[in-house]
Amino acid sequence: MNTNPNSTPMILLSNITNLVSVKLDHNNYMLWKFQITSTLKAYKLLDVVDGSYTCPEMYTRDSNGAVTAFLNPEFTLWDTKDQALISMISATLSPSALALAIGQKSTKGVWDTLEKRFTSFSRSNVLGLKRDLNNIKKNNDSIHVYMQKLKECKDKLEAVGVFIEDEELLHIILDGLPTEFYPFCSAMRTRNEPISFEELLVLLLAEE
Repeated sequence: MNTNPNSTPMILLSNITNLVSVKLDHNNYMLWKFQITSTLKAYKLLDVVDGSYTCPEMYTRDSNGAVTAFLNPEFTLWDTKDQALISMISATLSPSALALAIGQKSTKGVWDTLEKRFTSFSRSNVLGLKRDLNNIKKNNDSIHVYMQKLKECKDKLEAVGVFIEDEELLHIILDGLPTEFYPFCSAMRTRNEPISFEELLVLLLAEE
């Protein structure tokens, strides 16, 4: 096993597509951030990204504190990691996200730019998806189509890091059913045992 700290970013760069399965775009910031943060923590590189490992002085100082013409080895190590991490993060970005990172000189600059842009978007996107989920009604759709719409919206929320509990989803589903399902809804609401989405789908198909 290679224990040279200088090689760590290069190893990570060569394996990044296997470790981070999504490319950042407007729909998946929370999922992307979770995957890439976990990877950076595992490789002990998050301190470069979040700025806690600050850039050392480029040149050494002599005994009097004056700057010399000699490169600081600590700066070289930091700069190698930083530039490798810029390349690594860039490999996980969609073209639109990559365009936002152009011009940034450090990993922290790239990270802060992406976080500022996508955090606000993710919040509004989550609110919109939650509103969509609560507004889905069966109307004239079949049970299969109705449940598929709900599942697609639920999956989109999960893709941005928001997970809907089975109990909450149950009430959303029941609220979207027409009046002829009211006896079924009453029975489900008084049920003591939890029920999964798949189990509820089977019961609804039998009720249809």
